[in-house]
Amino acid sequence: MNIKTTGLAILGVLATAANANAEMLYDIYAGVGLSVGNMTLHSGDEHPHESSAAYGAMVGIDIPFLRLEGEYSYLNPKSSHSYAHLAMFNAYVKMPTELIKPYLGAGIGSVFKGQINDTYNIKNATAYQAMLGLTFEIPVLPLKFDAEGRVLYAPNAFTIANDDYDILQYDLRLKLRYIF
Repeated sequence: MNIKTTGLAILGVLATAANANAEMLYDIYAGVGLSVGNMTLHSGDEHPHESSAAYGAMVGIDIPFLRLEGEYSYLNPKSSHSYAHLAMFNAYVKMPTELIKPYLGAGIGSVFKGQINDTYNIKNATAYQAMLGLTFEIPVLPLKFDAEGRVLYAPNAFTIANDDYDILQYDLRLKLRYIF
């Protein structure tokens, strides 16, 4: 088989895979995400902050103007021995454009099972987040890329010396979603 024939065969398979669900009104997807940003711990006038990263996975359903997803993230501030787990339910409203789709999203969930400086345990605390981003579609592949800014807020997430601390995380995220 020569290079031209092999290339045409691969393009044919990709085009078939991408069009398999073209007639459906919705898309089911699973994805992964990576983000970098800053975590701030708030208590009264005290606001220590540090750079952080987050790694996540999500599953959801994408319909013409709305996207709903469940998300798990692992938050990891860089300079201390801290971490937190995050489970969220997100809803997005998106513009119905062709290849690049702007969107606005909000989520509610919980920060759980974490530590700050290897000493202070994170409580199971309610968390809220807001997202603003762009989705980039690849017409011949069942993949979508999201680039978004996120602000996460978890009030009273942990206690140090009878002071409750809030977590404020703001970051830039990249997500890759595979459409089934």
